[in-house]
Amino acid sequence: MKKFMVTVLAALIGSLGYVVVDQSIEDRMAVLEEQVQELQEHNSSLLDKNSEYGENHSQAEEQHSVYEEKFSQAEEQHSVFEEKHSLIEENQTEMQTQLDSISSQLDRAYEEIEELNSRYNDIKSKHTKFIYPAEFKSRLKPNIYKTSYGEYYADFDITEHRIKGGKAVYLSPDGDDRNPGTKESPKRTFKAAFNETDCTTVYLLEGTYRYGEHYYTSDDIAGKNIIGIGKVKLNNVGKNSSSCLHSSGTAYLKNLEISGGTKCFYATLGLNEYLYIYKCSFHDCEGGNALSVTGGNSYLVECEVYNAYLDGFNYHKNSGENVIPCAVEINCKAYNIGNSENHSCNASTIHDGGSIIRIGGEYCGCHGGNVADTGTSEQVLSYSLNLGVYSHGSTQSDPEHPEFNSSFWARYTNMWLYECKSDSSTYDITALSYSSVYTTGMNTDKLFSGDTSYTDKSSTITEK
Repeated sequence: MKKFMVTVLAALIGSLGYVVVDQSIEDRMAVLEEQVQELQEHNSSLLDKNSEYGENHSQAEEQHSVYEEKFSQAEEQHSVFEEKHSLIEENQTEMQTQLDSISSQLDRAYEEIEELNSRYNDIKSKHTKFIYPAEFKSRLKPNIYKTSYGEYYADFDITEHRIKGGKAVYLSPDGDDRNPGTKESPKRTFKAAFNETDCTTVYLLEGTYRYGEHYYTSDDIAGKNIIGIGKVKLNNVGKNSSSCLHSSGTAYLKNLEISGGTKCFYATLGLNEYLYIYKCSFHDCEGGNALSVTGGNSYLVECEVYNAYLDGFNYHKNSGENVIPCAVEINCKAYNIGNSENHSCNASTIHDGGSIIRIGGEYCGCHGGNVADTGTSEQVLSYSLNLGVYSHGSTQSDPEHPEFNSSFWARYTNMWLYECKSDSSTYDITALSYSSVYTTGMNTDKLFSGDTSYTDKSSTITEK
């Protein structure tokens, strides 16, 4: 290549009339060639760098695009956060307004509570505590008060006497004993409930439960709370005297309607055993008493009996354990009691030297003395305390026993009547066989205005 370029250059010089080729030109050409080579290498390097720069620029553009996308997302998130922050501020403002309103309502509620407490204390201060007669004997003596307008009430909350502890089991007339016994999946029979370990409370869901299908006399409810939810009926089908539930010890019943059978329900209690019955009704028993209790201590609140063959509420001695009965009836009602074959069918009656307190309530339409209490002998008297009781309209019509057509009837009994009312019976009060009846503020259409009381020679009726 060099020789060729020298030859060309010599020919060119020769053509110009030069004869001798200058050696320095060849050197200069060599230098130029080296410079060209260096330029070519530098250019190649520049091309490589340009390619590298192109790749870097492309990567930078890609990263820039990613950053722009992230920035756009960040702007969107920021916008969302601003909206949420705005909503939070609005909610905080609304919540603060609600809190201010609630605080204001609480302040008013506290003021109302204080006012009610003040009024309650004022009313309570006007109520007088009843002082039991010294001669009245009973294991049960709840605190009793008389209001300023003449009504009596007991400071007694029966719901506090539910049997505590244990588990609850739910029953339904259409339940299944294979179910767990929850409200959503109830069992069917009392036996299945009682077989559950530590079962204390049985809730009866609304419906009708029948003897022989859902329960038997062998289903002793001692130690149990039996509570109806809604309209719950227990139907003792037939006249068999055993066709009903019973209790051999302390039990609590609430919101049950029990009907049929020779008697609707019975309990046999020891000295320190209690029967608590709240808002229950007993009716249409076909051969005996609607409710029969022997011995123990019974509290009945807002209970009702009607269409009973013999007595409504009936309390006798537990002869097996020699325990006389004690009972308290608060705002109870009994009516349409008895049959034409018996001349002494009673709405409510204590026997055998027991004691009973009746507060409020209504007793009427019985084929015998409505409120009728009897002891055993002159030495074994029963005790009967009645406050604000309304007794009226005995239906006894046996001419051989006119004294049983009476609102209040006592035999071998000390009976107290405070602000009671009587009408539409032949006698307001009958006192027989060493009975003493004491009346205070008796409200009647005819008491002591003619022959409206009946006593034998051993008994007295005294107004205090």
